[in-house]
Parts: sequence; structure tokens; C-alpha cells
Amino acid sequence: MSHPRSLARRAALAALAALALLAVALPAAAPARVPSFPAGSQHTFRVTTQEPNARQYGVYITVAARRRTDRYGALKQTRVGTFARMASKGRGRYWYTTPDYTFPGWFMVETGTYYWQTSITDCTVRGCKILSRIRSFKVV
Repeated sequence: MSHPRSLARRAALAALAALALLAVALPAAAPARVPSFPAGSQHTFRVTTQEPNARQYGVYITVAARRRTDRYGALKQTRVGTFARMASKGRGRYWYTTPDYTFPGWFMVETGTYYWQTSITDCTVRGCKILSRIRSFKVV
């Protein structure tokens, strides 16, 4: 027979797992607060997710110059932009800090509006990706 505390703990974990399954899209956390950045600066994009596949396969970020998507809703890569794996910071937090590049054509050097989206590999959904909503920011 199980101890009442362990039963309560199991019930709480089951409820959290059910909530995690309901949240299909990744929440996009930054740069929503600061939608514009000076040209040539660095920025850290942050997301938080409790998807189990995030730990196993990683979280990826796509930054593109256009808001075009493929048939599954994933942001299409453009010549100006990037696709990178975000670093895990523990407890479901993932960060991507833009490199300090200064060459012409790098999106943090070129002024304009850019779009970003995060994704996790999960082949139980259509397109094998769990996608966040597409967000935008400006480089001025």
C-alpha cells in the first residue's frame, strides 16, 4: 500500500503532465518586451517549455527576414537570418544569444524587421515539429 503523500505527489505529477500535453505550442518569451535593437548589438532569445522532447532533441530557433511559412506553419529560412540550437539552461529554459558578428548581411547588423520562431522535434504531430507562434523584432 502506498503512502498518502506519494499518492498525492503522483496525482500532482499526473495533473502537470496532462497540462503539459495541452500546451502544444512553445511560449515565446523574448524579445516581446523589447521589440527593437540597435544595429550591431547582441540579443538573447529565451523560451521556456516542459516538452519532454526538448530535453532529448533540443529546441531550435529560426530567424528570417520574411514571415513566410511552409505547409506545416514553420518559418522558412531566408538568406539573411539564422537557424540554431538553443542552449539549455535547466528547468525547461532555453537561450540563444546572437553571435557578435559584424559582417554585412548578418541580421543583427542589417536594419529591418525580422521574424523568429522556435521549434521542437516531435513526430507525433503533423510536420514532426512543435512550433511556437511567429514573433517579430526590429533592428534599427
